[in-house]
Amino acid sequence: MPELCVVHLARHVNGWAPFERFMRSYELHPAGVDHDLVIALKGFPGPDIPPEYPERVAPHGGTVLPLEDTGFDIGSYWAAAEALSCTSFCFLNSFSVILDDGWLAKLARHHGPSVGVVGASGSWQSHLSGSSVALRGGLLLPPWRIASDPFPARRLGARDRGWLVRDFLKRWAELPPFPNPHIRTNAFLIRRDLMLDIEVPELLVKMDALRFESGRRSFTRQILSRRLQTLVVGRDGVAYPPDEWPESHTFRVGDQANLIVADNRTDEWLTAPSPLKEDEAASAWGRNGHRPMRIRRPPGLSSSRRR
Repeated sequence: MPELCVVHLARHVNGWAPFERFMRSYELHPAGVDHDLVIALKGFPGPDIPPEYPERVAPHGGTVLPLEDTGFDIGSYWAAAEALSCTSFCFLNSFSVILDDGWLAKLARHHGPSVGVVGASGSWQSHLSGSSVALRGGLLLPPWRIASDPFPARRLGARDRGWLVRDFLKRWAELPPFPNPHIRTNAFLIRRDLMLDIEVPELLVKMDALRFESGRRSFTRQILSRRLQTLVVGRDGVAYPPDEWPESHTFRVGDQANLIVADNRTDEWLTAPSPLKEDEAASAWGRNGHRPMRIRRPPGLSSSRRR
């Protein structure tokens, strides 16, 4: 049984380009630890696997695993864990791009018995109350209110207010308030036995996947309930506990200089206009949550963080 499998998700609807970007980054940045490479091919029509995919990964000893186009990324990860007999998995979504040499070794280094999951990035965001971006977009209006911006409270009638209260209580039952630390599922490392012990809901719509990533029964919270750590690791090789994730500079802080694996969301941040960056940083960390990146101690010196 392989000790560690890297599973990259390649979706048919995305075409060849994202997969090729991942493979080039995989070849450019050595993992730094032995592993098996598996490409999870999701939603490819017909019984035959497109030959270009196994041919592309063959020089690296890689294999392909066909999967149905259901369950969003989360469902694909758990389906792969059911199908493959690896001790641990590092899952990378379809837009993942590796940024640093030794990336997998840095993640695996911190994946000890007391650690449930190690991710390339995390967030404190809550989907309960909506960020200022959502408020400006009018997303919190009752469905019969059509406008580009929310109506001031004085213009909302009893029907509107009742709907807003009921909607908030429904969201409260499913979504924790800010701060809501959770590992982002674009790139993370987890043991198979723990993964298959986690309760996964039926994933029919996008909100189901969001709830599983950041809701009251998120996979991060299920891991924490087992008294296991959830850590973010950056290029510096340091493992950051949840209260120090903003300081890791891996997601929506500065130029994300410490990020070890990028994805479409981290790429969008780099080109976003300043007002949008301010709102997105606030949704991830609060208005005063992000801090300057510290200078790291050289290896071998003591540190309060897990090494």
